[in-house]
Amino acid sequence: MNDNFLYAVLMIICLNGCNDGSIVDSKEYPVGMYVENGRFMVEGKEFYGIGANYFDMFLRGVSIDDDSGLTGMWELKKVGVPFIRFSVSPYTPDSWKPYFDNKEAYFAFLDRFIGQAERLNIGLIPCLFWHTPTFPDLNGEHQDQYANPDSKTIAFIKTYTREIVERYKDSPAIWGWEFSNEFSLQIDIPGEGYIPALLPGSPFPERDKIRDKLSQEGMILSFKIFTETIREIDKTRPIFSGNDSPRASAYHNTNSNPYDDWTPDNEDQYRYMLERYESNVNTLTTRGYYNYGTNKRNYPMGLTDFSDFLKWLKTEGERLGKPVFVGEFGGLPQWTEESNGWIRYVDIRVAWRERFDAVVDNRIQLSAFWNYDYLYSDNKEKISLTNDPNGILDMVIEYNNKLGRLMR
Repeated sequence: MNDNFLYAVLMIICLNGCNDGSIVDSKEYPVGMYVENGRFMVEGKEFYGIGANYFDMFLRGVSIDDDSGLTGMWELKKVGVPFIRFSVSPYTPDSWKPYFDNKEAYFAFLDRFIGQAERLNIGLIPCLFWHTPTFPDLNGEHQDQYANPDSKTIAFIKTYTREIVERYKDSPAIWGWEFSNEFSLQIDIPGEGYIPALLPGSPFPERDKIRDKLSQEGMILSFKIFTETIREIDKTRPIFSGNDSPRASAYHNTNSNPYDDWTPDNEDQYRYMLERYESNVNTLTTRGYYNYGTNKRNYPMGLTDFSDFLKWLKTEGERLGKPVFVGEFGGLPQWTEESNGWIRYVDIRVAWRERFDAVVDNRIQLSAFWNYDYLYSDNKEKISLTNDPNGILDMVIEYNNKLGRLMR
């Protein structure tokens, strides 16, 4: 066999399967992202990256065919953002009208976003039931029907989940399925608890102080139904609750109702609540704002440093075989103002860097900053290619480069 022939054969092999200049086997990997041995994986490799929340990328146009979210997706790809978390869940009952009036047009519009993500090779994490109070309202029921397996609310969760997952299960752009946004912060608040505000399109003239109080039982059943429905169709992709981590007093809150007990949980109690909240999904999710002021009682287990909390959470994830997703993080503009309980920052960029550093120092595989080009943000808060006064996109590039070195 002459050298030229051998060289030609090696080149053909590489063109059909080499990565970083090496010859690899032809193993077929699951489509999109998947979890293996407690790690986020893409095409056989551990994935590390900081993505973007782009909450209204799809929603901004679902009623009026505003496709500016497609431009925003391209802009994020331009600065190297590897994936986007976004909502496929109209926020209020009345904003679901396009879905019910013309499903074909509704999904055709969503198809455009999935198709462009495939062409740009950018991942997507759609959130299907973003604002949890909406769905009982949408179905003419009270919030307690999240805990009823035979309710219209649960039936709708099954239906919409099935429609979305069946339609996009074969798309390499889909990196996971998320249930909602921070359900865990709305449940089991003692005393009178959290009663959701009335929403446009709600069928009720006022909330019921008993039946509209959100509970852990309803949240956990919802996650169970969501996961079971997905796994009938898609066996491999990550499933995210969309939760923040439990409140610092979640165990005492839950076990003291109706009394107003905000005693901080010890580590065993906090661990129990975390496992219970995330029992039906194969990941752990949290938030990265983590500015509860100077009162240590507000911090989980008294851990006042975000990096210390992430270290603890990642250790728990490794024990459970569940990788961590920091679904939102950032520095909030109001932290530069006179404090209403939070720690004040003179320069908000310091807060941002602290959170970026915590993600990288703890080798968190998946995280997403909040929030790209939200239509209703003012200029001091908006992050976009044309308006980024604090240089957040430059930080995203910088810290993704740091994480990228972990992939090599």
